Amino acid sequence: KLSLINSIKFKEDSKPISVGFDENSIFVVDLTQYRVNIYNKSTLEYVDYFPKTVLGNDDWLAAPTNIAISNNKIYVTDLGQANVKVFSKDGTYLNTVGSLGQQLGQFVRPKGIDIDKDENLYVVDGAFNNVQIFNKEGQLLMFFGGVDTERGSMNLPTQIQVDYTSVDFFKKYVHPNYDLEYLILVANQYGKDKISVYGKIKLKK
Repeated sequence: KLSLINSIKFKEDSKPISVGFDENSIFVVDLTQYRVNIYNKSTLEYVDYFPKTVLGNDDWLAAPTNIAISNNKIYVTDLGQANVKVFSKDGTYLNTVGSLGQQLGQFVRPKGIDIDKDENLYVVDGAFNNVQIFNKEGQLLMFFGGVDTERGSMNLPTQIQVDYTSVDFFKKYVHPNYDLEYLILVANQYGKDKISVYGKIKLKK
């Protein structure tokens, strides 16, 4: 049985669309306010927001949708500008990953994002039906997915989660010559595989 313990109150014109948190704060992406609101994790009281900017600046969020938090950095998908913007936890703009286009390292409909322990950024693209992986410098490492009838393809993917806790449950699916390091779960809106599970593997020594 589940019970509502408490809730955050929003303005009537707000549209909270994604949420992340650390040990002290809750970060809520607000689509209609073009920003990320910060709340105290203990009291749920509003604290601040970012970016404090104007249309046209590099840190402007045209249509923020998804958030991921790792190693004192906050990553926000900006669907309106087809990129991912990176901020420090105090809201300072750091850099942008990707741009609008159909070349490698670019996006059309970036959606869910997540970060692994090496600070690699995983970005779902609902138009390309794939996931692109970038290192902490924003350089493209690889991509996977694509539309097909074979297993491992994607169909309008929306969310992604890098998971280190459930590895033992999936080791049996990996060739014995390889170690399974972590899992990558992708949610698809259509197709046979609504939740696809991928694995990061390495050759055993």
